[in-house]
Amino acid sequence: MNPKTQNSTTNLIIALNKISLALRSEAWKQSNSNGLNPTQAQILSLLQKSEPQRLSDITQALGISAASASESIRTLVSKQLVNKQPAPDNARAIALSLTEQGQEQAKQSSVYPDFLIPAVEELNIDEQAILLRSLSKLIRTLLLNGQISVARMCYTCTYFQVNAHPENPRQQHHCQFLDTPFGDLELRLDCAEHQLA
Repeated sequence: MNPKTQNSTTNLIIALNKISLALRSEAWKQSNSNGLNPTQAQILSLLQKSEPQRLSDITQALGISAASASESIRTLVSKQLVNKQPAPDNARAIALSLTEQGQEQAKQSSVYPDFLIPAVEELNIDEQAILLRSLSKLIRTLLLNGQISVARMCYTCTYFQVNAHPENPRQQHHCQFLDTPFGDLELRLDCAEHQLA
């Protein structure tokens, strides 16, 4: 690796770390104001998007240990934010879902990244598309290396066709599930219809 490449690589890692620190700091601020820690807030957000979930689903989606997830869920149940009930497909397994109060708390907890919106809006459309494409590739590499949990993103989906429409640079990809072309700005990082390729 030449010094120029190493320097730009190091600078990118430093930049990503600074954004990570800002996200973590804001997550603690928001969750503390709601009486939760960031893991508890993430569990509520996950259950809001796709409930019911089993403990194993939560540990995989958030990349946390079963012990950490169990402790957080115990707290959320005691605060009457999460219900435990038999799983629909296996009465011996436990499924987790939000209570009405949990739904409200999840809405409040899920807005913490919004503080980044003004900064992202400083980028023009092309810069946003490049950033999203680059971050998607970075996440995909981390996923393939086993360094993050399964992400329900376009780049790992069986329905995704990269550069299927090269004649249209603003809508060059294709989603077979929706049977529609789309561009880099519409790449999904968490899609409910995702099927692992």
